Amino acid sequence: MFLRKLLKRGLSGMVIPCPVDTRFHQKAVRVAILGANTYTGEMLAYLLKQNPIVSQIYLFGDSSVFGISADLRHFDTRSRVKAYCGREGLSKSLRRADIVVLVGSDKCSTNADHETRLRSELDNVVMYADACTKYAPKSLIAVCVRPVSTTMPIVSDIFRNTHWYHPGRIIGSSALTQARINSYIGLFQDLDPRCVHVPIIGGPDTDNVVPLLSRALPATILPCDIPKVHLKIKDWKKNTATKCEPSGDLKDCRLSEAYSINQLVTTMALGLCGDDYAITTAFIRQNIIPTCRYLVSTVQFGPSGVIHNFGIPRLTQYELKTFEDATNQLKTLEEMALKVLNLTNAVQKLTSFETVHSPSVEE
Repeated sequence: MFLRKLLKRGLSGMVIPCPVDTRFHQKAVRVAILGANTYTGEMLAYLLKQNPIVSQIYLFGDSSVFGISADLRHFDTRSRVKAYCGREGLSKSLRRADIVVLVGSDKCSTNADHETRLRSELDNVVMYADACTKYAPKSLIAVCVRPVSTTMPIVSDIFRNTHWYHPGRIIGSSALTQARINSYIGLFQDLDPRCVHVPIIGGPDTDNVVPLLSRALPATILPCDIPKVHLKIKDWKKNTATKCEPSGDLKDCRLSEAYSINQLVTTMALGLCGDDYAITTAFIRQNIIPTCRYLVSTVQFGPSGVIHNFGIPRLTQYELKTFEDATNQLKTLEEMALKVLNLTNAVQKLTSFETVHSPSVEE
């Protein structure tokens, strides 16, 4: 008894050192927006200017980005904004960026098929990806050009031809689909959408995503209602187009897309800054199933990009069947995207060859 009291009195005065993380973690990130002249890019810049974890924003696009930059400089927030255009400006906008966001041109209607939408975005995607391999090879690349299920394989394929390919640094955005499903389930259950989370797998676009409604939290959806809710999510284009456009010609949901991309960039930035809970869903390279090379799953970000893939949880019979259909569709879209890319490269090489070897005409 005396010994116990003596030890207790002696140990009470000791200071036990706590483990300290001595690793360096950056406190803010620099973000480049390629395609900032589009409506989505402008709204994204507006949101990032108010994001406390972003220290610098580099805008690239046509000459209109200088007006956007001048307008954003009036915000009394910490981040600084710089604007660039042209070939030389593209390299300058990428050199110091920690995160590069590729934004679509918003030219094509969402009612068009995947190949038509891909061809309308192909030139910009190839130009942006090629510039990233040269001037931002170690940055995190957020592919947000719709449809992501076809543009993501193209960006990855361009990086695979270099020495800088890292599958954990090329991220396909599924943020818009994730936000849309969370919002719909929240309204369906009369809950605050901010508190609702529905895990998703499959593809990043609404027509090939697999929402795991059986694992929705805190919402509880009866098994008999899951097929109806899933079908309602799939038909968002039809319902939204009839409400927004009399002709049914609906453009991408630009405001919600900018909002969701801002959330994705925030999570990626938190991971770069050393946050252990930087977790979200993303469309990334995987080796879980052999059917397709890219898949949406829940991932964790760290200082080097994606550091952990949580894989595919246990599925119900209905979810398993839907997931199988989605993977087959993703495989078809990936093959189509690479075929279009190879065909475009072949045409460009043939054109350049004919230009070089064409006989000169003497006057």
